[in-house]
Amino acid sequence: MMIMLVSGMLVVLSSCQLLGGLFEPKVTSVAVGDYHTLIVKSDGSLWVCGFNQFGQLGDGTNMERIVPYQIMDGVKALSTGHQHSVVLKKDGTV
Repeated sequence: MMIMLVSGMLVVLSSCQLLGGLFEPKVTSVAVGDYHTLIVKSDGSLWVCGFNQFGQLGDGTNMERIVPYQIMDGVKALSTGHQHSVVLKKDGTV
């Protein structure tokens, strides 16, 4: 999985589609697992995409999401692993 910034467009090369341009507000953090991607924007919103067989997207389903999808706000930090994700919110909850 690879993430690139090409001519003002964020490209996530995984199971996610090309993002049609930089998000507004801007992307501040990206974490990638084996086949899933988490994106945090400067407003603290969390966007996810990719495979979700084990619930690694954290949206309460096992549905694959090809287009980035917002699942929460107030995110401070994030990390991904092989088939899992961990999010620390600004209020200190995980």
